[in-house]
Amino acid sequence: MLPVILGFFLIGPPAYAADDVSFEVASVKPADAQARGLCTGGPGTSDPGTFSCPHVSLAALIYRAYDLEFQFYRFKPTDWMETTWFTVVAKVPAGTTRG
Repeated sequence: MLPVILGFFLIGPPAYAADDVSFEVASVKPADAQARGLCTGGPGTSDPGTFSCPHVSLAALIYRAYDLEFQFYRFKPTDWMETTWFTVVAKVPAGTTRG
């Protein structure tokens, strides 16, 4: 389910010709207990080719993917979605936009 959510975060598939399809990669792993940091990169940043979150919950990814930040009344995650941490690194296709 997490790769699907990442796909929603990286909205706006690039305009590829039918015979010019490429495959990008996402790595989702349990976060190291000492890992900290903010999400960086992705569309609209100085590093649009790599989206990286060293310590993020599934709930935070969903809030970000659906642009629900600061609208907590619109989505109520289960407890584990807020307390289980992941490290996410995704390669973003050229031309992808945030929204």
